Amino acid sequence: EASSAARTGDARPVAAASGPASGAENELQSLEDALVDAGFEEVRVGRDGELLVVEYENNRFNHAESDGLAVVRSEVAAAGLGDAPVAVVLKRSGIRMVEVVLAPGAHAAERWTWHPRARDAAWVSASPRNRVALHSALVLAPGLRTFVAWDRSILDYALSFRPDLIVQLWPGATAFGRADVQLLRSDDLGDGRLLNRYRHDPRLEFATVHQAVPLARGLMAMIGGGLYRASEAGVVAEALWLSGDGTHAFGVQGTRTWDDERVGRYAATVSWRGRYAPLDLVATVRAGQFHAGDRGASIELSRWFGATELGFYYADTDVRLAGAFISLPLTPRRDMRPGWLQVRGARRWDHEIASVVGGTRNPLTTGVAEPPLAPWNLESSYRDSGRLSADGLLGSADR
Repeated sequence: EASSAARTGDARPVAAASGPASGAENELQSLEDALVDAGFEEVRVGRDGELLVVEYENNRFNHAESDGLAVVRSEVAAAGLGDAPVAVVLKRSGIRMVEVVLAPGAHAAERWTWHPRARDAAWVSASPRNRVALHSALVLAPGLRTFVAWDRSILDYALSFRPDLIVQLWPGATAFGRADVQLLRSDDLGDGRLLNRYRHDPRLEFATVHQAVPLARGLMAMIGGGLYRASEAGVVAEALWLSGDGTHAFGVQGTRTWDDERVGRYAATVSWRGRYAPLDLVATVRAGQFHAGDRGASIELSRWFGATELGFYYADTDVRLAGAFISLPLTPRRDMRPGWLQVRGARRWDHEIASVVGGTRNPLTTGVAEPPLAPWNLESSYRDSGRLSADGLLGSADR
């Protein structure tokens, strides 16, 4: 029945049978059940001729997409299907992001395809199981703002609680909200003090709805709108194109917003991101008009150490800044099962410190070279912070 469906192009469930075929069907059913039990969403298992096909979305193993792939490959082997070539299809927000075809025991992709079409396979289930639509996640994380070694102080800070609410609506459509509640702050942020303007009451910083659409192989666009950066509202849009194996990414980003007094502003930048796989090095260059209206360019150079990223950056716009940053997961390696409400930590949490360079003073400078992006964006939310590439996915899963 499976071979017949593959030849005729009918996408239909595998029929019940007896004998050897029945054993193979039981293996497929066992694999699909195991992936659903593991907490994967959009799960579908089938046969396309001799090729095993596995589709899934990972919102449980949240340090990296490679963690989810490693679990899937283990479940394939546990189901007694490790000797078959397998096409693994990864989804995000219900969108097929990439298909990786692996030979038995392969440590590299035989074929890597961006935004593949649905296969005409003989599926175990008529439709994907554990659908992601209307599933939501409450993501808990701290917010930390620091002012280090500026002209008036050695260290000032504001520590806050910053939860995100993410709701999946339909394929590619996501509602995103972020609040910020300041908990602790240094004395200089008090009433009448130097940094009082950085003190605020509990507030909603973002409330946006986004729609992502694959346009071609490796090319994806997203547009969104709503409340932006607490005091503005408007539209944010971006497009991102990736090379065949995901080593290079070229993007364009832009916003058009209005503040509380209906004063409008726009920002537009272009970007390039490249990855040097042998050393896990990533370089990012961005240029254009940034969120605050400053024009110029920025460059970042970072290295991944497992799920932690350490890097340095330099920006030359209205002023010149140099700094360092860290990005790490603040969540267990395996999170709560996704569903109507999943509570978990942040998949990526970033912090940076910077200094004005090229002068004798280090005046307080904020909002420099900030890209026109929302927290829910293509690179971090769909491309796993640039790690959704042949080496970043398969190499990390093997390690």
